[in-house]
Amino acid sequence: MNKFCNILLIFIFSVFSCNSGLQKNEMDTLVDCSGKTHLKFIVNNCKDTTVFHIQSRTVIPWKLENKQIVIPKDGIYNLTINSTHPMLDLFFCQNKRYPLFTIPHDTLNVYVDLDLSGNRQNSIHYAGKTEHINIYYHEKFERFNYPDIAVPATNYTSPSYSIYEGAVKIDSLFNEEKKFLLNYENAADLPNWFIELEKLNLYYHSAEFKLGAISSRNQLNGENTKANDPYFNFLDSVPIHNPKAYLSSRYFEFLRAYYYNTNMDKYEANTTGFERAFAILKINLPDILNGLSGETRKQFIAYHFSWYYFMTKNTSEVLKLDSLFGTISNYVNDSKLVDVVKTNRNSQNEDVKKVSYLNKGEKAPDFYLRM
Repeated sequence: MNKFCNILLIFIFSVFSCNSGLQKNEMDTLVDCSGKTHLKFIVNNCKDTTVFHIQSRTVIPWKLENKQIVIPKDGIYNLTINSTHPMLDLFFCQNKRYPLFTIPHDTLNVYVDLDLSGNRQNSIHYAGKTEHINIYYHEKFERFNYPDIAVPATNYTSPSYSIYEGAVKIDSLFNEEKKFLLNYENAADLPNWFIELEKLNLYYHSAEFKLGAISSRNQLNGENTKANDPYFNFLDSVPIHNPKAYLSSRYFEFLRAYYYNTNMDKYEANTTGFERAFAILKINLPDILNGLSGETRKQFIAYHFSWYYFMTKNTSEVLKLDSLFGTISNYVNDSKLVDVVKTNRNSQNEDVKKVSYLNKGEKAPDFYLRM
């Protein structure tokens, strides 16, 4: 047990040590809000038409995209996806899930063997700047059998466990992933910047999930944990303003959950949907502006508003966000970031105009399901 605790202490110290952060010029090469990644799939042993599904996400602007490629025969198939930060995307094929870790302005070659009789471990290979990172995630998927620790961790948000028991169980899951990384980094050719990033992602994902677990329990289980509950004492050791977490999408997700939980006793219980979300944003905004500064504040505001824009469902919601963003855009103080948020806003506004949402009580149109 002491050896295990020492390993975790080393892990935590390495995340926040003075020398662990990436240099700014090195970070800049890994972030581009208008960046793209080129994927080249080299396919062998295609006996029948197969569909590749690619799920990708950008950070600033926040956007989730799903694309697919139809594979009728062996050959080379190309796809370009948006890529703003180092990101673990996913690739689905023949009911199997594979990692696609991408960085902006890169070409990733993915060699896929569609022979179902083959070993899954040997069915996919990578070549490119992120080759070793994708191999790391491929082996991690094999080890844990899930792409996101939220899948098993959700089990511990049920009423079967108290909030404290659930937190201990969640920590144990993340500790297993931390041990996997510590063991792996000593035996593999992973770049230093990625090891730093993965440690940050694991650290902040753990904290974010423990915060999200309370929101889930309160809403789904009818519990009533307040913001001043001792459960939240773990936050005392979590750096809120952390310029070293520049590349970590999990850090931004943690901040979103942190500010939500900070003021959760102030939210109106009788509002739902966008009205509730918008009211929450207005309540939290002063704390965000005061609690963060510099590059961290600029990046998080851009991330946070682009996330809200992505979630809008009609033009009136977009316009309400416009009004609020206009009052604080000077805090961003970066014309490129402001343009990114506005461009994403314009794109999302066009998308919501094309989609018809039913109001309560309206009759659904006729539809059919493909058999």
